Amino acid sequence: DLGIELAGTSLRAEDPKPLQGRGHPGVAAWGGPVTLDGLTIEVDGKSFTVADIDHKLSRFSGSQKAGGPVPDGWSQYGGKWTVDGGNVRVEKESGPKLLWDQAGTLPDGASMSADVRITEGNIAGFILNVREPKIGADNWIGYEVSLYLHEKKLVLGTHRNNWKMLASVPAPVASGKWHRLKAQVEGGRVRVYMDGRAEPYIDHRMKNPLEPGAAGLRTWGASVEYRNIRVEGGGTTIAFKPAGEAPKAAVDPGIVVSPDPGRPMQRALEEFCSLLLNLNEFVYVD
Repeated sequence: DLGIELAGTSLRAEDPKPLQGRGHPGVAAWGGPVTLDGLTIEVDGKSFTVADIDHKLSRFSGSQKAGGPVPDGWSQYGGKWTVDGGNVRVEKESGPKLLWDQAGTLPDGASMSADVRITEGNIAGFILNVREPKIGADNWIGYEVSLYLHEKKLVLGTHRNNWKMLASVPAPVASGKWHRLKAQVEGGRVRVYMDGRAEPYIDHRMKNPLEPGAAGLRTWGASVEYRNIRVEGGGTTIAFKPAGEAPKAAVDPGIVVSPDPGRPMQRALEEFCSLLLNLNEFVYVD
């Protein structure tokens, strides 16, 4: 049920196919400037002026996550991820990520493995040593190990808020077939295995390896399923076992209003200064 009120006029509509899951409100403009005065948000019957909210102390459920339900112990960065039994599915989109919080930071020599099946599209696989993740195809740092269905190959690359291919090898990848994919990171060495073959398809060494980070799943333009997901390392094995119930927010949302009436102005000044420092040229402000 959607409602809009403007200058005494109201409009209500019902969406027969509403979006699922949690999300964030926002503001958008098309082709011109806009000024919003007195912007407020209502939560549980309480009204808050957005400028007065202390964003450092407030908790917003699903921060940096968007889309449908995700399994407990995972963090979603874009995409429509769902769980059915032990299978994790994602619809065809450009670069959504699902990080396995429960597995923690991968120790040196750790490996991630899972059965992967591409049902539509081209590219899907794992991401490893992930740091600084955000919504967006290249908004993160880490390794990507993916099946390329159309080209029938395995690819290893890095993301440092960009994309760089490190290795590419032919592999018998087939649409609709479950492939057992495994990737291991040990120092500056990354090995990639598929379908139980003892010899790695990819054995790549780097002079400047990435720092340790999280493990997760990623797709690029493919509808894909994962099952039997596990991480092994440091003498332990963690296997994904869904709880069998609807996912819940890890932290209940809570909005905290800043007790300092000058805080909104201070925050605006901080953002302005940050913008200036990130410009490519110096700007003098009187």
